[in-house]
Formats: sequence, C-alpha cells, structure tokens
Amino acid sequence: MELIDRYVNTFSEYLPEKSRDDIKKELQSNILDMLSEDPGEDEVKKVLSSLGNPMKLAAEYTQSKKYLIGPGLYDKFISVLKTIVPSVAVIVIVINLFEILFRPSAQGMINLSIASFTKLLVDTLQMVISALIWITVVFIILEKTGISEGMLPFAKKEWSVEDLPKIELLKKKRISRSETIFSIFFTILFFCLIIYKPFLFGWYQKEASGTLISTNLFNVDRLNVYTSIIWVFTLIQLIILAYKLIFPFWNKPLAIATAVFNLSLSVLVAFLAFDSTLINIEFIDIFAKAINSTYAQIAHSLQLGSWVFVIVFFGICIWDSINNFQKVKE
Repeated sequence: MELIDRYVNTFSEYLPEKSRDDIKKELQSNILDMLSEDPGEDEVKKVLSSLGNPMKLAAEYTQSKKYLIGPGLYDKFISVLKTIVPSVAVIVIVINLFEILFRPSAQGMINLSIASFTKLLVDTLQMVISALIWITVVFIILEKTGISEGMLPFAKKEWSVEDLPKIELLKKKRISRSETIFSIFFTILFFCLIIYKPFLFGWYQKEASGTLISTNLFNVDRLNVYTSIIWVFTLIQLIILAYKLIFPFWNKPLAIATAVFNLSLSVLVAFLAFDSTLINIEFIDIFAKAINSTYAQIAHSLQLGSWVFVIVFFGICIWDSINNFQKVKE
C-alpha cells in the first residue's frame, strides 16, 4: 500500500547506505506481519502510528553506533564531516598557494619554501580543527531545535502518518546533494578569503626590479567592522546547508528560512556595496592610472556598478526564494 511505501521510504533516508536495503526489507516485512490479510487504510495508519516517527525508528536500528551527536543525526553528522573537512583542507591549500605565488617573501628560496610549507601545514590544521568545531556546533543547534525529533526544524508538533511525503513528490522536492556541497564549498571559500586573506584581492604589478607588489582592493580596517556579522551570516548559511544534507527535501519551514536568509543577505550586500569607505582609495587611484582614466570617473563607475550588482543580487535572491516555494507546493 502507498502509506507503507511512503513510511518505509522515509525511514530508509536515515539509514547508513551499507545496510539500507536489508533493514528496509526487514521493516517492510515486519509491518506486513502486523497487519491482517486485507487491511484497510485505518488499520495501516494505526500500525504505522504505533511504530512512530520513521526518523526516530531509524535511529533505534543503528543506535549502537552513536557516540557524540544524538542517534537521529550521527550518521548525517559523519557524512557532513566527510564532505566539509576535505573541502576546507583543499580551500586552505589553494589559498596559501595563491599567497605564495602572488606575495613572495624577501627571504631566500630555501627559507621561503620551508616557511611556506610550515605555514601551509599550520593553517590547514587550524582550519580543519575549526571546521570540526563549527560542524559540531551546527549539529548541536539543529538537534536542540528538534530536527532529531522529527522531519521539520523548529517544530515541536507530534509526528503523524499524514507527515509522510508522497513518493511521487519525493523526486520533485529532492534537494541536489551536489548543489548543496557546491554551496558549502564556496561559502567556506568566500568566508576564508574575506575574513583571513582579504589582501589577496588587489592590483598586482611588477616594479622595474622585478619585485611583485600589490595594492589591496579593500580597506581592511573598514572591512573588519563587518567581521562579526559575516561570521553570523556564514554560520546561519552553514546551518541551512547542513539541514539540506540531513533532510534533502524541500518543505515549508526550510523555504521560509531560506527566503528570510536571502532577504537578510541582500540587505547586508547592499550595505557593503554602498559603503564607499570599504574600497581602498589607493587601489582606485592606481587602477585609474592603469587604464588612463581619472579617480572621479572610476569612483562614479564603482557607484553605478554597485547599484547594478545589488539589483541583480536582489533579483536572484527573490527568484530563488519563489522557486523554493514552488517546489514545496508541487
């Protein structure tokens, strides 16, 4: 029957992939044994209700493997760790390689190589440990909001059979894992660049002596004013993305949370774009000279470009939010 299939399919989403098929067949067999030969819909609902929330039932099947994070989220926690930690390591290595290439030291090449390699190892280890801590914090927050108690975040209502998603809608509402991982990767990349390596954005040129010099794009002191709020937005974004990996189907609370985040992010982007003190004056001056223009012309172009960027960004956020709500209604 459809209700049994919906229950078993939802249940299987929270099982380890290695044992998913076997446990799924076992549950289906157990449910059929609990029913009469020709069960009605009411009888099926009664049996499924007695089994309870399929997410919690799945946790009971694999409870012996749980240690740090609650049983309902442990396997997803490990899955997210396997996704994010390597991404962080790759990002840190790539950023440090760019720094070595574009910001060479005055030291000798041997000393430079040793110093750079040591810094690369230290930075990578530091960021990987930070990622482990932050992922754990994100999962603790998700668990405290009640996601481990049911399918909907921030919802305390008791689970019922009516909450089971219809099989034909699962494919339409499914969130692409690859897109989520892609978003996580670039969220972390942007965060690392803006918070830890903002000086990599700049104008690079060689002097007559062959020395490579750079002029920062950003006024770092002014950028530091926004550090705390960038931390907060990054954490919220990672919580939303982690939830998408845990429960990869669109639902109303997720669509609302994403829409609110998109709107808030648009406001932050507008503040950053229209903050004229955020761009380094020296960068504008050097850039103007390089293209045979004037400071006033470049400043005007930047202002116009800021308006265009904010309008486009806001439009993309609105489109994304509407599109997410459409998926929920399907």
